[in-house]
Amino acid sequence: MGAAPSEPVTIWQAVIPAALALAALGIGALHWGLRAPRLRPALSPADVDLPFETLHIPTARNRQLAAWWVPARGRARYAAVVIHGWGGNRGHMLPVAALLHRQGVHVLLIDARGHGESDADTYSALPRFAEDLEAALDWVRRRPEAESLSVLLVGHSVGAAAALLAGSRRPEVRGVIALSTFAHPARLMSRFFREHRVPAPLIPLALRYIEWVIGHRFEDIAPVHTVHRIQAPVLLIHGTKDCVVPVEDARTVADALPHVHLAEIPGAGHALRLDADQGERLIRTFLARVEVAASADT
Repeated sequence: MGAAPSEPVTIWQAVIPAALALAALGIGALHWGLRAPRLRPALSPADVDLPFETLHIPTARNRQLAAWWVPARGRARYAAVVIHGWGGNRGHMLPVAALLHRQGVHVLLIDARGHGESDADTYSALPRFAEDLEAALDWVRRRPEAESLSVLLVGHSVGAAAALLAGSRRPEVRGVIALSTFAHPARLMSRFFREHRVPAPLIPLALRYIEWVIGHRFEDIAPVHTVHRIQAPVLLIHGTKDCVVPVEDARTVADALPHVHLAEIPGAGHALRLDADQGERLIRTFLARVEVAASADT
């Protein structure tokens, strides 16, 4: 008795598994892209002549954040929570910490989850940076020497966007300094996808999938929108030669808002290296604006 003839394979039986396999690969690549490279700090506050205490701060999902507490010398005027950008760590923010410290500010520098020496998590994203900032803010407000002080938030790149998001949710924040911020996550990622030759029709699908993963609509967390919900003074600092986030993004975020000041640094790139005198002038002027705004609220 001969073998039964095999059923012909239809085009859909061939195409659907291949399409599913490609989709799985694409989703895997997106998840890989939501995991930042981990670099541990190469420097500590001692390397820039700052006093400090190393500690760990609880954050969302039972994770711990590695942090440095840098107390002000003498009577403090403010406390600042400082966070790095994507793939960075708290060591990268030591120059900013030194500028704040010289103005009599307590400084808390943190590594976001999945960065530096903090606990890992399933992925990194702007909302999680903001959660970590808010956890650090809560810690500062429990610190005896800082609980009665006005608190500032400072961030770089995605950390800057997170500082604006956290500042929009926490009315006790008295000022936000955003270094090299982007205007809108969807525009930033669309640029990234185009640079990496992702086919244009797939980009909107990838963006919607990322929104689903992080549990937030980009419109709700975009700096160009969150900055409107902040009542305190905001300082944007951006390099005119930033090749990662064009300076036009910062101009879009500022958009002539009366509580937002944009300082463009000629020739500076995304890392935004400020010379000491220039940085000190910007910080001193900003703190004076914070003081005026705080007095008007009382």
